[in-house]
Amino acid sequence: MTPCNCRTILSVSLIVLTLTASSQVRVSGWVHDSCTGESLVHAVIFDSISQRSTISNNYGFYSLQLTKQQKAKLFVSFLGYQTFSCDANLHADTLINLHLTSKPEAIEELVVSAERSIHTQVQMSSINLSNAQIQHLPEIGGETDILKAYQLMPGIIQGGEGSSNILVRGGESDQNLILLDDVPLYYVNHLGGFVSVFNSDMIKDASLIKGGFPARYGNRLSSIMDVRMKDGNTQEWAGSATLGMLTSRLSLEGPLKPNTTSMILSVRRFMWDVLYLRPLSYILSEGNTNIGYYFYDINAKIQHRISSKNRVYLSFYLGDDKISTRLKEKEAVSKAHAKLKWGNMLGAIRWNHTYHSRLFSNITVAHTRFRYLSENSNKFRYEEGYEETNSNLYSGIRDISIKIDYEYYHNDRYTVLFGADQIIHNFKPGVSTYSESKNSISLIDTTFNNQKLFSYENNVYLENQLNLGDKIKLNLGLRFNAYYDLNHRYFSVEPRISGLFLLHPNMSLKYSYTRVQQNIHQIDYPNLYLPGADIWIPTMNDIVPEKASQYAIGLSATSRNDTYIFEIEGYYKALKDLMYLKPGAGFSHGIGWEDQIAQGGTGQSYGTELLVQRRGKLLEGWVSYSYSRSTRSFEGVNQGKAFPFQYDRPHSFNVHASYNVRKNFSLSALWIYQTGLPITLRNGTLVSPDFNYPGEENRVNDLNVPSEYALYTSTNSLRIENYHRLDLSMQHKKQKKRGERIWKLSIYNAYNRMNPYFYFWKSVSINGNEELRLYKKTLFPIMPSISYTFNF
Repeated sequence: MTPCNCRTILSVSLIVLTLTASSQVRVSGWVHDSCTGESLVHAVIFDSISQRSTISNNYGFYSLQLTKQQKAKLFVSFLGYQTFSCDANLHADTLINLHLTSKPEAIEELVVSAERSIHTQVQMSSINLSNAQIQHLPEIGGETDILKAYQLMPGIIQGGEGSSNILVRGGESDQNLILLDDVPLYYVNHLGGFVSVFNSDMIKDASLIKGGFPARYGNRLSSIMDVRMKDGNTQEWAGSATLGMLTSRLSLEGPLKPNTTSMILSVRRFMWDVLYLRPLSYILSEGNTNIGYYFYDINAKIQHRISSKNRVYLSFYLGDDKISTRLKEKEAVSKAHAKLKWGNMLGAIRWNHTYHSRLFSNITVAHTRFRYLSENSNKFRYEEGYEETNSNLYSGIRDISIKIDYEYYHNDRYTVLFGADQIIHNFKPGVSTYSESKNSISLIDTTFNNQKLFSYENNVYLENQLNLGDKIKLNLGLRFNAYYDLNHRYFSVEPRISGLFLLHPNMSLKYSYTRVQQNIHQIDYPNLYLPGADIWIPTMNDIVPEKASQYAIGLSATSRNDTYIFEIEGYYKALKDLMYLKPGAGFSHGIGWEDQIAQGGTGQSYGTELLVQRRGKLLEGWVSYSYSRSTRSFEGVNQGKAFPFQYDRPHSFNVHASYNVRKNFSLSALWIYQTGLPITLRNGTLVSPDFNYPGEENRVNDLNVPSEYALYTSTNSLRIENYHRLDLSMQHKKQKKRGERIWKLSIYNAYNRMNPYFYFWKSVSINGNEELRLYKKTLFPIMPSISYTFNF
């Protein structure tokens, strides 16, 4: 988008709500970008006279209580924007809509307010990343990824080399609640986990909570990730186009009706199937093979401001991965076609309503779906005609939900958040079809496991945000969950407690306790090592909800001008009723999974996390370190003894720095170090010439061939090599006549560290003898990439 010369606008309209003898009045309204009309989430509104402050909510609305007939001097600040100030004479409740002007180079000019600083926020174990911070990170194939940015934070690790999965404080990937505009996404990866589904062109705000969950969030054990899409430009039409080595993107936004209705649309696609895979496979096979893989994302949003008190938002997302293979023998004797497809679809409508300066509400009605589809067909021709076989497999989950949330600003020391929701889950763990035909005459046509499993969830929550004097803040919450199907009922009462004690004007002590229950679960298809090939299943029959309790304590501090931010936390998390697949489990066509699942597992995670950030005009970045341990214990596994969790990494260390050499030229570097993942390896062979299974003691081994049985180490008792790499990037911007041009050069794994992806045994001949040797498989060597973006 072209630079905007908009001046700061202050729209003030006085609304006298009632004549009262009260000495308190309220200032409320919305905070927007003056050039685009985009709402600004978590902007700070601070009155320097009363020293009272507040922040705008997830929709940009704020409410601040001040003294009647007192002159107020308001400062409004937001990262990357000019700090704005204004004077107001308060005689009654007043509506003030604030419009800030973007100025990225003014980061060091932000006004320090008590509410904005991290050490004065009662929420702990929380990470907020702006789009600007994410854009400064080195890219992979020219693609900026918010999930990979979160992997650099303490307490969060990646699942494996190149994966965009996030594993939080010893949890699994399905234990993260990932929300896009308040609606869950059930699968968030592309390209086998190398890229996430989040298009950076659409992200307005993102936050991730590792512990101390507020009562408004629930249904997952490990973390809450809340991503908000942009609303769209209400002032003028603008757009962005990017060409990268992995994907190409195009975004367009603008007013359908100026200052009232806006839209934004963004499309992203992986282009290798068109440019490389299909042409090469066709040429190399002399026209007999056509192999393709691609993924795409479509994001769209419309906002409409009905009045000063009512706003409506429509959000939409559609994304898929698709692999297809076509084989054709010469002279068309036989043909084969295989297709795999998996992805999400999401739609939501939200209505914001402001009853008055104290009460704000939002209603969300949503639909979300994830599905995995496998299709295979074969056709054989012969003299008498042809035969055809077809087999398909479908697995998925679909939710329909309605939710209402309220925020009541009682006074400057007490705010209440409360609400309720209902979710209808529709599961298809695995529907399989198979058919055979000969000369168009059907021989077999059958369907396996064509069942729909329905379950229902109701949640009610209450949060009490209290300021007890000038040094103590509390968030006391309670969440009630009811989960049920036709035959079972499960109820849980989940207390949530967070507190803050101000030790010093720039330092505070924080603590939290969270209890949470998870009612839906994910299992992997055995022996089907494909992305997306997972099954979501409900709590039912012998499968009970998983539960967790987490305790955390921490210290937060900021420098006087907020240039440096320091956080250290310790936590302990206990898990129970964990689910797992039994050793040797196997099922096909989505049938039999109920008998292959065992529960009753327990786990514990604990650790210490350190984060130091620097914000500045020239140099910014962070250093993060985590020491953590995570174990699991299951009956029948490792003789019932506790063993390291498969993603247990005791040490994780990350350093990131970004330096603005000139106004339009910047350099960035990132170094990552992590302890190697646990692994179980074969360590020998048992040879037993006379072994018979129980009940076959009298059976004679006529072939006289000894039986061999593999022996393994204790579960996860060994570790792969430690993981480390260096990423570098360079970004250059230039203003052109019709917009802004951005070139970005990145180098992934700059010193070519060959990090292991997995290990395998291979038989080799040494001096005429066959021996097993252990080898490692690596994925990504040094990978330079370049991207070109034009904002217009």
